Amino acid sequence: MKSNNNKKIFQSNNTKNERKTSCNAVNLNNNPSEDLTNTNQSKKYNFTDIDHMIHSGKNTMTLDGNVVLEEAEAEEYLEGIGIDVNDFTLDGNGFTIDAKGMTQIFKITGENVKITNVTLKNGFTEKYGGSINNNGELTLVNVLLQKNNAELNGGSIYNQKKISIAHCKFMENSASISGALHNEHKAEMEITDSVFEKNTAESGGAIGNTGILTVKDSILNNNSGKVGGSISNNCSITLENCHLSSNNAKDIGGSVYNISGGIVKVRDSVLENNSAKNGGAIYSENSTIDVKKCSFKDNFSQENGAAINNLVTDNYMPKKSDNILSNTCVDCDIVNNHSNKYGAIYTNDNINFIGCNFKDNIAEEEGNIIYFEPPMDIPLNIDDSFIDNSSAENSDIYIKNPSLLNIKDTDIRNISDNYVIDNQNGTVNLSNISFENDKQSILNNGTIWLDDEVTANHVKSTQNAVIRNKNESSNPDNGFRHMEDLINGDSEIVTLDCDIHMHESEKFQYPEGIELHGNNLVIDGQNHIIDANKLSRIFKIDGTNITLKNIQFKNGCYFKSKVNETTEGGGAIYTLPTASVTINDCIFIENDSNNLAGCINNKGIMNVHNSIFKNNYAQRICGSIFNSNILNLKDCIFENNFAPSDSSSNDYYLKSRGNIVNKSKITINRCEFKNTKYFFIELLRTGIVKSLKILMIPLAFSIFGFSIGFPILLLLSLVLPSTITNEYIMKIIMLFIIVFVFAMAISLILAIIGRFTNKYMENHGFENRYMDMFD
Repeated sequence: MKSNNNKKIFQSNNTKNERKTSCNAVNLNNNPSEDLTNTNQSKKYNFTDIDHMIHSGKNTMTLDGNVVLEEAEAEEYLEGIGIDVNDFTLDGNGFTIDAKGMTQIFKITGENVKITNVTLKNGFTEKYGGSINNNGELTLVNVLLQKNNAELNGGSIYNQKKISIAHCKFMENSASISGALHNEHKAEMEITDSVFEKNTAESGGAIGNTGILTVKDSILNNNSGKVGGSISNNCSITLENCHLSSNNAKDIGGSVYNISGGIVKVRDSVLENNSAKNGGAIYSENSTIDVKKCSFKDNFSQENGAAINNLVTDNYMPKKSDNILSNTCVDCDIVNNHSNKYGAIYTNDNINFIGCNFKDNIAEEEGNIIYFEPPMDIPLNIDDSFIDNSSAENSDIYIKNPSLLNIKDTDIRNISDNYVIDNQNGTVNLSNISFENDKQSILNNGTIWLDDEVTANHVKSTQNAVIRNKNESSNPDNGFRHMEDLINGDSEIVTLDCDIHMHESEKFQYPEGIELHGNNLVIDGQNHIIDANKLSRIFKIDGTNITLKNIQFKNGCYFKSKVNETTEGGGAIYTLPTASVTINDCIFIENDSNNLAGCINNKGIMNVHNSIFKNNYAQRICGSIFNSNILNLKDCIFENNFAPSDSSSNDYYLKSRGNIVNKSKITINRCEFKNTKYFFIELLRTGIVKSLKILMIPLAFSIFGFSIGFPILLLLSLVLPSTITNEYIMKIIMLFIIVFVFAMAISLILAIIGRFTNKYMENHGFENRYMDMFD
């Protein structure tokens, strides 16, 4: 375990220094509530006694004896003793409240309720919260919760509102879900300086969270489950300065199981000796992990990911190569983890490793450190790190499928005979890599980009492999580097005398496009083209008084996250809040974004005059311009731009999200909008869905008429004269038939159109919320 003095977790004979990290893990000798037992046995109470004391009108109650549920009370207190009073404190004085495995102990609905210095044991419920079901505001201090059980959620505590827990111990509790405690949706819980030990559940051996949960300075040890030996999370949980050790899951997530869009943040913590079939320490699926200054040590998986198993499933994976989730692992030690199959880290999605130490990790098959097999060119990044897997036999980093691995500013201690990197059909980008010796440590069966010839000496390539130098360009005179050199020159006016085309070798140098930081700059394209070749965005601007004129912006592309509208977006141009930009007489053609804003994402002040936006595309929102600050448009033409709709956006001024989405201030003067695809296809889709919902009413009416009305009419025919009966019965029956046939015919037609519309939308990248309705 490491401390604040940045002590290295391991030492090496390498002359280069390992990256230094820090982790302040909780003291293992800290055992709150280890022995709360008060040996004073002079008094003994039952649940009825305590119930009367709580409701006596006093704000504070101190036990002077143990409390034991009597069998005769069990039926009355199945849901425990109700604490529905506010501003109430129960001081257990070291005594025990024992429900004898028959009922819950407390049901909390009061505000500002505090329970201290007590043992709560043998609580039981067929539902939620074996010991405590909280729907108020509760504080627990120095409480031992032991051998409580819930058949559903929360073996000891089920929280629906707000709980603060400090200096408590949860031991030998059990449930189907959340062995010790469960934090429900929208509920809040904070746990400090507490211990969870030997708790069990099918999911979340100690803790289950679907709300907002923070755990600080705590120990989670020897908990177990089928999934999530210690923690199961599908919302937001933060672990700070915690020690998670010897937890076990039979299936996935030995210590932490993170699913369904959950967010797990781990800071200054130790995860060691945890085990599972997959994801020995952490298993994350379609979710986000954010880990800083932590140690993963001696974790084990029977199959994949001894330390971390991070997956995005097929139904969650985007159709293009955008980073759905941003997973980070910063200043961490990943040491001596063991997988029987693949990887201390196993992932098919993006993870950014920054300032990490990888040492002595073992995988029995491939990828001792990392096994990376994304279904598309999703990037995995290793930056400013240290790799020393000198005792391993298999490859350390195994790259499978078309994928992108970026490694820079990293030291590699390559003294063993194995390959540090085994690239199978992926792309590896290496910058400023230091090797300890001259042996070939990289096996290349794909493409590798290098920044120096020294690194090339460490690469062994197969027959069809490619090695390229990033400092070389097939045509350096008209690439993005040439454009950047012109911008960084002495003149405030840049005049293009040729078309600019981004080269493949420049993709890694300009992932955000050329950045314009200066002020008072004019770029006159003289009607030349700036073509990014779908490799990157064209400009990222935070300078003021920037003028772009007479330029054709073509094939700009923004690849990154599509999680929410706050991400950058902008296939051609992205302006920051500090920017002020004027665009005159420009053409934007065939730019696209995997998120929002096929052409421009404007967060600054922008004036666009006499410009054309044509055939631009965004996968999520707004084919041309997304504005969140000030945008002025004059004499512009928008044609054939396209983007799916999004219910969270409001089109204050325009017909179609295919062109512009405005979130702030916009003026439009003499602009023309042509052939906007969204206006037709989205309007059609919305109309179909709404029409089908409306048609449900006459259909239900007709079915009701046949099933209920017909017996009533039959009864009337026996009571009323036959001439009257026959006449009205025939009219009513005909009415039902007409309504039913009409509704069915219209529904069938709409369903056919809907099926066609869905197929069109699917082929064009829509995120269709109604797709299943027509399948």
